[in-house]
Amino acid sequence: MDKINFKNGIRRFALLTALILSATAISTANNIYENLYSFRSKRKVENPDPDFELKQKVKDRIKEVSTRAEAESRLVWVEVPVWRLKDGKKVSDTERFQILDVLANDVKEIFHEIHKGKEKFPIKNLIGYSWRGSFKSLHSTGRAIDLNPEENPQVNSNGKAIVGKSWQPGSNPYSIKPDGDVVRAFTKRGWIWGANFRTRDYMHFGFAEM
Repeated sequence: MDKINFKNGIRRFALLTALILSATAISTANNIYENLYSFRSKRKVENPDPDFELKQKVKDRIKEVSTRAEAESRLVWVEVPVWRLKDGKKVSDTERFQILDVLANDVKEIFHEIHKGKEKFPIKNLIGYSWRGSFKSLHSTGRAIDLNPEENPQVNSNGKAIVGKSWQPGSNPYSIKPDGDVVRAFTKRGWIWGANFRTRDYMHFGFAEM
């Protein structure tokens, strides 16, 4: 009987120990989950893309555009500072062109930044809105800008100019440099440089084009 009672006592002790360990584990787990669920990041991220809001505005502004008249009703004129080359010297001037209304402030910031840059990039010709016969071209909705077409041509895969003449960054002041003020000012705000296209378009910058 004493042996039986001893064995029963051991079993009870083992069972009690197991229950205590189980309860402790559950309590610990609950504390861990409470900490996980109550965790809040100190840094609130509204959205990972700084251009997200503007991209959405552009998308909403043009989603129902189906005619040239509708496209033109959403345009505004902007005036921006530019540099001109006159008698070998760079002279400050202004340029006016049309752009999609919700992009106006963005465009003004871009050209003010270019104008303040050390490069003082000179602009001979500038094209914003231009009806191209269809909405395949971003120019038809005022979402693209061409700079100095002659010196920043559109070329095919063989390097032959389709529009414009030749691209000579570094030697021709009107040609856009890949690492220059113009490319930086546009691309940092979500505009795409046409030099990255299969058919390279060095004059072209389009908003959220890819």
